[in-house]
Amino acid sequence: MTARCWFILGVGLVTFAALGRAPGQGPAGSTGRTSGRLVVTGKTQPAPGRVAFICPLVVDPVKEVLVRQGDRVQKGQVLLKHDNEEAVTKVKAKEAVLKSLEASLTQIKMKPHGEETKQAEQALEKARFTLKTRKRDLQRMQGLWEKGAVPEKTCREARLAYEKAQIEERSAASRLQAQIRQPLGWQIAEAKAKVAEAKAELEAAEEALQDFRLKARIAGVVTELRAGPGLTARPGTAVWGKIVDVSELDVRCDLAPGQARGLKVGQPARVRDESDPGAPLRGRVAVVGVVADPGTGRVPVLVRVANPDGRLFCYVPVKVEFGAAFTSR
Repeated sequence: MTARCWFILGVGLVTFAALGRAPGQGPAGSTGRTSGRLVVTGKTQPAPGRVAFICPLVVDPVKEVLVRQGDRVQKGQVLLKHDNEEAVTKVKAKEAVLKSLEASLTQIKMKPHGEETKQAEQALEKARFTLKTRKRDLQRMQGLWEKGAVPEKTCREARLAYEKAQIEERSAASRLQAQIRQPLGWQIAEAKAKVAEAKAELEAAEEALQDFRLKARIAGVVTELRAGPGLTARPGTAVWGKIVDVSELDVRCDLAPGQARGLKVGQPARVRDESDPGAPLRGRVAVVGVVADPGTGRVPVLVRVANPDGRLFCYVPVKVEFGAAFTSR
């Protein structure tokens, strides 16, 4: 037989094999369509928001670790404590300042009104005298500058001093009027402002103190933990562990474009771990990718499945069945 005959025979066999492949059948290791349903292999992974990392929030060393790897924790549960002696001292200092300012406010409210009014009147008289003096100085300097006897800078400084005196005179007059209308009004307002500022600083210090008790951000299982007494790290530079919530999982399936094109978000699916003899779990398509993997050309599809009893492990292969036949079941 000639080489040409062998070539024609080989082409025919390849064509026959291609035509004989079942529609929707994937490469080796995957499963195609069976009776109108698509069965593929996927891998479980945490659903979005179901993973939280254990990271330090303060630089101070760890004082006590309250959980171990494998423990199930609740959201807000304290995982570890830092040495907080310095932070506690700061809170106590802020409390002392607040108490002092509150006492001062009480004293101001109890002061006699007449004495404060007299002081405001004296302050206004002083401000008016200063204003007259600055005005006279400005007029004198302007006359000298026009004659060339003083530099322009000297005249400008005199003008600024006069304008400042005007502002102080208006401020003193306003304080006197406020004192007349309301006893110790401006002093009380100023004292109240200081008390409010002290309260805000105390609240900030108390909030910072909470960071010394590192709490779980989600409920789940501590899958990693590398913290121990004495350990220190700057916030944002270290990860000491991880909490995973497996009550809801995603199953990632990498499908051929033709397989993914027939799926829609919300479409029901069944997920089965072949090592689990129980009934398959019901899920729904959460994501149908629009960008294939550059290396494999496969399209990622995510199936979200409730896993409240923890029947499915995380990061294990499972079988996923897509189909319209059980949409109402």
